[in-house]
Amino acid sequence: MKKMLICISAILFFAACASNQKTYHISMPNFKAQIQSSDANISTNENAKVKISEVQIIKNTFYSSYFEQSTLNQRINKSLELLKNQLIKDAKNILQNKGYKIVEANANYTFDITINANLYEDKVTKNSSFSGDNIESSFMFVLEAQNTLADLDGNTTSLTSSSKLDDAIIINYPIKSQASFDTFRQVYSAVPTQINESMSNSVLEIDNLFIKFYKELILSLQNSLPQNEKTTHKEENLEEIQKPQEESNPYQNNEVIIFQ
Repeated sequence: MKKMLICISAILFFAACASNQKTYHISMPNFKAQIQSSDANISTNENAKVKISEVQIIKNTFYSSYFEQSTLNQRINKSLELLKNQLIKDAKNILQNKGYKIVEANANYTFDITINANLYEDKVTKNSSFSGDNIESSFMFVLEAQNTLADLDGNTTSLTSSSKLDDAIIINYPIKSQASFDTFRQVYSAVPTQINESMSNSVLEIDNLFIKFYKELILSLQNSLPQNEKTTHKEENLEEIQKPQEESNPYQNNEVIIFQ
C-alpha cells in the first residue's frame, strides 16, 4: 500500500512538472519613428496653423471576463498607449514637413486621429489542472484609424486605414486560481512583458499586427495629407521626405528572455 502511494505521488509529481511552463520576457513592440522633421521645414505661415488633437483610442471589446484580466489584454492596452504617443510625434513631423505650423491656440486647421481597437473572443473553454486554471479560446483583433484635417471653413481631408489578423488565432492563457500547487502554477502576470509560454506565439502575431498597422497609417498620412499651397521647401528636403523608409525588423531592439 505504501509503495502504491509512493508511485501515485511520483506520477502526480511528474505530471505536474510536465505541465509546468516557461515564462518569456518579451519587450513591447518597437514603434520606431518613420518621419523626421527638419528645422528648414518649420513653417512661419500664419495662415497654415494647425492644432493636433489628442489621439483618441476607442476599444471595442467582445470578450469574456477572463480575458479582461489576462496578460495579453494588459499588453494590448500598453501597446495602444505606446502607439498613441508615437503617432502624435509623427503627425507633428508630417504636418511640419508639409508646411503647417503646429500651435495650441488660434489655429486655422485641426488634425484628429481616432484609433478603433476591436477585440473578439469566441469559443471560450475553461480547463483545470495541477498547474492551475487556464482559458482556451478563438481570438480576432482588428485595428482601424480615422484621420481628419479640417479648416475653419469646414473643408476636410479624411483618411482611413485598417489592419487585422489574417485569421482568428487560438489563444491559451492562465487565469487567477486558488486550486493549484504553487510549485507548478502557470505564471499569471499583469506585467505586459511577462508572457506565459502558451501565449508567446500569439503575442508575437499581435505585436506584428501593431507594427504593420502603424507603418501603413504613417505611410497613408505622408502620401495623402495635402501640402500647404503657400509654403515651398528646398528641393533636397522634399526628396528626403519622400525617400522610402528602410525596412527594419520590428523586434530588432526587442528582448526575448526565457525563464524556466
